[in-house]
Amino acid sequence: MTDPRYTKLAELLAGYSMKVQKGDKVLIDIGDVPEEFTVELIRACRKRKGIVLVDSRPSKIVRELVNSSDKEQTDFMKEVELHRMKKIDCYVAVRGQNNSLELADVPGKTLGAFQKALRPVIDQRVSKTRWVVLRWP
Repeated sequence: MTDPRYTKLAELLAGYSMKVQKGDKVLIDIGDVPEEFTVELIRACRKRKGIVLVDSRPSKIVRELVNSSDKEQTDFMKEVELHRMKKIDCYVAVRGQNNSLELADVPGKTLGAFQKALRPVIDQRVSKTRWVVLRWP
């Protein structure tokens, strides 16, 4: 049985925060969050006739991508992610943390370069979508 709190939060995110409407393309960006909550979020968006895409980004995987990134990698990611974000109407990111120190060994310079390279994707999301980002729990 699904926790009713998951359903309530999913409904608030889809209905109030993003105002998902029929035909909206919704990107659900999840990291280290219970699958049951992700399912409820999908259901809440589909209930409003949104077209849903889910991207699961566990922190361990993100750490590996960031730690091993170079300019070629970040340029490719930026190109793909920006193309995708331009097609999105609503964006929700929910981030948990199975390990709060997952990125602790990533050099600050590496993390900063990664974030800077992907900044156009964030700018597109912030200025062109109805979005919400939150921490789990």
